Amino acid sequence: MAIPFMLQRRTHRPPRGKSKSLALLVSGAWFSVLSVFAGDSPGPLPAVEPSTTSPPRSPQILRDLTVQADADVLWASGILLEEYRGEARWEGARYELGLQFAHTGFDLDYEPNIFGFDTRLKETRRLISGDISVPVHDRVQLNAAVVVYDGFSDYRSLWISQWYEQLVGEVPGYIEPDPEGYSLSAGLRWEYIPLNAWLELSAAYGKDVIAPAYDFIETGLQRGEDELFTESLNATFENVLHPRIITQTILRWNDTTNRENRWSLANETHFALLDRWVLRTQAGAAVEDPNFDAYYYGAALDWEFAGGFYAGVSLRYYADTGEIENSLGGFNSSAPELNTFEFGLSLRWQGDSTSAKLYVGYLESDYSSLSEDNVFLGNLYRDREWGVFQFSVSHKF
Repeated sequence: MAIPFMLQRRTHRPPRGKSKSLALLVSGAWFSVLSVFAGDSPGPLPAVEPSTTSPPRSPQILRDLTVQADADVLWASGILLEEYRGEARWEGARYELGLQFAHTGFDLDYEPNIFGFDTRLKETRRLISGDISVPVHDRVQLNAAVVVYDGFSDYRSLWISQWYEQLVGEVPGYIEPDPEGYSLSAGLRWEYIPLNAWLELSAAYGKDVIAPAYDFIETGLQRGEDELFTESLNATFENVLHPRIITQTILRWNDTTNRENRWSLANETHFALLDRWVLRTQAGAAVEDPNFDAYYYGAALDWEFAGGFYAGVSLRYYADTGEIENSLGGFNSSAPELNTFEFGLSLRWQGDSTSAKLYVGYLESDYSSLSEDNVFLGNLYRDREWGVFQFSVSHKF
């Protein structure tokens, strides 16, 4: 998995069943850090997970246990982001249960370029989530999930909160922020063509308590909206087009407080080129009125150079037109237009019951020029070069 909690807002997706006809495909998730810049713009899709045909289910309620641990680190000049995650998943005859937790650390040099003073910011975020899948028919399962977190959603939110604290922290009416949130989701997954086609429909509702904006008015200090509510609908299509080709397409609709509806479409396709080579392509786009557009595309190539050992290379490009401005008064904290490029190398080992993966990458982010009303965030929205490190290990008992 690719830093889902540190870099994306409300990214938890209801669990989906694993295809039983895709053993020829190489497992492993696409790694990307783009949404650390793009906020809730369309993020990377998880890779389609192959598996072999399952043996007959035993009468046990819970049969198999899989545990996974992940460590992710991103760093740039004056910024260090770390996340450590753990997951346990039980699969049985009647249920599939998952429990996940994540601990995220933000460590950055706050350097205002117009007002305020330099300081070092350190914050943590804690997240716990759970999900359940219940089969109700040979080819239909019901899914539900819950996510709860406490802390800032990303390092940009922490930076902007500090700017407001230095600006109005001593003014009557200022309240120290305490960001937190939760989300609930439910849906169903239908295998409408056995071993070849699946449809998953889900709905989600979430609440986020954020660090609000402030503005000066005649009567004192005006405090902006500090609670955001989001409703979303998702439709996921997975199809085996050929014994060597599988594709996944996700259509998503979001409705967030004080925002217009956002629509996004994303596709990931896996091609088993040869017995030891697998190509994974990705592309996606999002639109939101009045003037937000985003798109991304990329590819990854994996090679099995020895029994159970895989080497991979990946490339990805992302661009958007900048966040939509909805701040108070004359203060604009929205990010300008953004272009990012990512290159990475991976090494993975897949054993009978244990697997491990190492990823190292390079990412550069290029922002367009700031406008007059958000030039005070010039040191936040400046071009940066990032290093990326990821390690994960899993074991099935």
